[in-house]
Amino acid sequence: MTTSVVAVVTVSPGGPLGDVVQSVTAVLTLTGGVVLWLWSRSRQEDPAPVDGLASASDALTAAVLAQWEQAAAERRLRYPTPIPVRWRWSSRAVTGPVEEALGAAGHARFAPLPGIAAATTATLAEGGIADLFGVYAGLESGRLIVLGGAGRGKSAVAILTVLDALKHRQALDVTRRARVPVPVLLTAHDWNPRQQRLDEWLIARLTTEYPFLRSAAYGRHAAARMVQGGQVALVLDGFDEIADDLRPVAIRALDQHITLRLMLLTRTGELVDAVAGGHLQGAAALELLPVPSTEAADYLIRCQVHPPPPGWQRLAGHLRAAPGSALSSALDNPLMLTLVRDTFPAAAELDALTTREFTERAEVEAFLLGRVVPTAYQPRPGGEPVPYSAAQARRWLGFLAAEMNRRGTRDLAWWHIRQWAPAPVRAFIAGLPAAPGAGLPLGVAYGMMFGPKSGLVAGTVCGVANAVGVGLAMGRGVRPRPALAGGLAGALASALTAGIAFALAVGTTSGIADGIGIGLVAALGLGLPSGIAATLTEARRRTGPRRLRPLRWKAIATRGSMTVGLAFGVVLGLADGLAFGLTAGLPTGLLAGAVIGLAAMLLFGVFNSLVQGFADAAGPMDPVTCWRRDRRSGLVEGLAYGLIAGVGFGLPSGIVGGAQAGWLLGIGTGLGEALAVTIAVSQSWSATVAFVLLGRTGVFPHQGIRFLDDAHRRGVLRTVGSVYQFRHARLQDQLARDSTRPAE
Repeated sequence: MTTSVVAVVTVSPGGPLGDVVQSVTAVLTLTGGVVLWLWSRSRQEDPAPVDGLASASDALTAAVLAQWEQAAAERRLRYPTPIPVRWRWSSRAVTGPVEEALGAAGHARFAPLPGIAAATTATLAEGGIADLFGVYAGLESGRLIVLGGAGRGKSAVAILTVLDALKHRQALDVTRRARVPVPVLLTAHDWNPRQQRLDEWLIARLTTEYPFLRSAAYGRHAAARMVQGGQVALVLDGFDEIADDLRPVAIRALDQHITLRLMLLTRTGELVDAVAGGHLQGAAALELLPVPSTEAADYLIRCQVHPPPPGWQRLAGHLRAAPGSALSSALDNPLMLTLVRDTFPAAAELDALTTREFTERAEVEAFLLGRVVPTAYQPRPGGEPVPYSAAQARRWLGFLAAEMNRRGTRDLAWWHIRQWAPAPVRAFIAGLPAAPGAGLPLGVAYGMMFGPKSGLVAGTVCGVANAVGVGLAMGRGVRPRPALAGGLAGALASALTAGIAFALAVGTTSGIADGIGIGLVAALGLGLPSGIAATLTEARRRTGPRRLRPLRWKAIATRGSMTVGLAFGVVLGLADGLAFGLTAGLPTGLLAGAVIGLAAMLLFGVFNSLVQGFADAAGPMDPVTCWRRDRRSGLVEGLAYGLIAGVGFGLPSGIVGGAQAGWLLGIGTGLGEALAVTIAVSQSWSATVAFVLLGRTGVFPHQGIRFLDDAHRRGVLRTVGSVYQFRHARLQDQLARDSTRPAE
């Protein structure tokens, strides 16, 4: 945020200032008493209800169930009839004997879940997807590993098992339900076991993915108490996405955490390498098996109309008659079977698959993965118009895939895309809010003093200079810095930028001497405190999108809301009071500082109680809804900042210079700050700017969120809460390789 110095308008006092000051002082005293009462009330924390933790567990159950029911429907895991994936006890050297998993010799850590029989050697020998919940719930070691090659269906197994576990929990009575932990499905790619303990990482992920757990209704630190009390079970997918050197460390960390029921899903090779330095004691290791060609043929036929078209009959006949062919070998897993199911909308196109001479399964896999984008963006008779060509979609999706691979992630958060832009684009986005925030108020002030032409020149020079300075200081990259170093650097950069910008603007109209003087005032009285203010709130500001929640007056009196309001009130009051005092006299400075500080304190306290994390009690929302709610949140925050600036600068200026000066300066300052803050703090508004600029380079469309939503509806992307993912990691990898491959 760039607060504007309007004190450069030097006017002589007029009117009965003494009476006005007394009236304002009385109002400030009364309002200050109210603030102190609210602050004292915030010190009294309401005790959590007795059943708060049970209510939190039930709310988490409902949220996780809704989240993964939606994912299961989107991925067509239940309809048509699921692919017949089976498993057996793994012969790989990744775990101990089966007796350890069954809790032999008095080493049982967990009792079977209520209503579930204890696992036995027979139940661990082999089974299907439907049997995995019984294994998970009946293992007395509480540790289950599911391993398999790429595309074997590990993520689908995780989702279906979690859904079975959640529904089982919901069906129990209150007493028995309290003994069943809530399974949460998380990916492991962002966990660094050298820097973060498992329970710390899990607590942080829970409060990020399900912010409603921070509600006072559940008591303080509900997520932490649930994890430490064994009321959460971890289903950890994507273990193979952890860096190679961290996997052995992660295995040891998982092994040491004995109070957590665990289900681990990973690729086979990565797990074999990871356990060389120690394995997960007592775990049952089950390996997903290839789908037999006859069952693959039956599945594909079940997905068609009956009688099946000739092309599908020929494909099924080939799978049954030639189980050893490259084609049959490639179609032995859920990924490739679903690609065949979804990328051949016309049965006649299947001849391209059945008549082509494939020599190895890798050729078949590359062929099917290569069909995903062209098929998704292929116009269909009677269908909706396709807004993008396959070539455009391939180029834009390739850009996303390559950037995601470069950062080692499978999650595509739309608010991160702007960080992937080239450095000039990032600098422009960072500096853009500084232009209206500084240029508009100063332009109004100088227009009042020297005429519209001088106001236009001063506002333009100041806005451009401030934007360039902020862009160069903040737009170089996204790598985080230590809090203290980053705060000091930001404060100094803000001071330098404000000083130079105002010195240039004033110097062009009033001369070099006045420019240097006002530049020093702006640097010390505006830039430095504004940088400190931004640092004070940066730790509390979420990096992701936010939403608005209904205003509850009790929430305003909480310690966190009043702390933010008090911090901003003190910093902005001192900064702008100093600026007014140096240019318009000490009485005006004191009055301006008090008004601005009080306005900031109250409005920030109210606003902090409104803006929360982007998820709600119903579970993580989809990316488009997240986008829309963040946009509304940005508008409200911009209006709040604009009101603070407008009232804080307009009222003192009106007292000193008359009503016209107060209105003009208040409106100019408020509008400039509202525009600046809306763009600066709203992830969706700044992302819009980034998409437009990236569209000019051709690497991404102008309407980025619309393209992502369209790719999701076409089955190229899938959603997990508020983020997108590619349909499969192998599709992401292939698109990334294609995007970096030189054009032939």
